[in-house]
Amino acid sequence: MKEVSELNQLRWIFDGKKVSSLEKKAFVEELLKRQDFLENKKIQGLFKSYYRLDEITQNQLKKLLENNHEWFNEIFKIN
Repeated sequence: MKEVSELNQLRWIFDGKKVSSLEKKAFVEELLKRQDFLENKKIQGLFKSYYRLDEITQNQLKKLLENNHEWFNEIFKIN
């Protein structure tokens, strides 16, 4: 997790292998369970930058993960 510096690197988080197919809902649910992910300042910074926010809290990050799938579609190129 500490090595993540770009959003597209999220596809490597769970097993160290690049994901080729993925169920969006299951992936997001796994991210939401990971407190280390939600607390990670680098991850918060990536999403803050992606959505052009001045600040982002853990709760805001959770809401973006749950309710906005633009980031997911862009990273995984899933329509």
